[in-house]
Order: sequence, then structure tokens, then C-alpha cells
Amino acid sequence: MLWSSLTISGIGFAGYLFTMSSGLALQIGTFIVMGIGLGAAITAASSAMLLNAPTSQAAMAASIEEVSYEFGAALGIATLGSLLSAIYTVSIRLPDHPSLSAAAADSIRNSIDIAVNLASTLPQPLSALITDEAHRAFDQGFWVIMMICTVVLLTTAFLVARQRPDNRHSQ
Repeated sequence: MLWSSLTISGIGFAGYLFTMSSGLALQIGTFIVMGIGLGAAITAASSAMLLNAPTSQAAMAASIEEVSYEFGAALGIATLGSLLSAIYTVSIRLPDHPSLSAAAADSIRNSIDIAVNLASTLPQPLSALITDEAHRAFDQGFWVIMMICTVVLLTTAFLVARQRPDNRHSQ
């Protein structure tokens, strides 16, 4: 169950990579696939932990399962968020323009929100150029993060499938 859930999630993430620029209906469809896969994977992993713990240690196993979930979520958000921010910062290309100070350029490189807000105070066409470039740089970072998630989910699914009890004796 766990490997198939992870595979479904990976397919959902991969599907989103191909539908990022498509209509909303296709994107919602991939989110549904992701959600079904992730929900089933979390349930399967939790059940595996709790069902394999001795009855006398069920409370400890439940605590470990809960802390693992919370810590993993926090670590994943911090790691992937930092990576997305780094990709955005190094990939944004700003024009050399007299209306764009060095301090403003540094601020724009720090955040897409700052970029869009600052761009709205600049003259056209510079404002549109910076807004478009900020979105392009963010999309590039987001695409990399989604690709990483896809690869991690599908690789983990493969490794879990190889460790299934019916596969262990054949190795």
C-alpha cells in the first residue's frame, strides 16, 4: 500500500509539472491525485509503524510517529523553501536602468513579493519587465522544487516496493 501511494503522489507531482501552464481544471486534477496519494501514504506509513510496535510500546510508537511527521514537515518546508528562494535569487535577471538603484535591485532579488511591490512604484516599461522577470525566476525555482519532489517520491516508492516482504527473499 505504501509504495503504491507514493507512486500515485509522484505521478500527481509529475502531472503538475506538465500542467503548470494549463487550465485550472487540469491543475486541480493533479492536486487531487497528489492529495489522494499523500493521504494514503501517510495513513499507510502510520499504520505500519503502529501495527508493528509491541502493544506495551504503542504509546511510544504513536509519539515517535507524530514527532516524525511534524519534524519531517518542518524540515521539508525549510529545506525546499530555502532552495526555492536561492534559485529565485540567482536566476532573476534585472536590467541596468537608472530608475533601479542597487539597494532596490538587492531587495528585488530577496523576494518575489518585494519585487512586485517595488516594481509597482517604478515607471513603465521597467515595472512590467521586473514583474515578469520576478515571476519567471519564481516559476523556475518552483519547477525545480516540484521536480525534486517527484524524483524523491518515485525513488522512495521504488525502494519501499523492493523491501516488501514478498520481494525480500528473492534478493
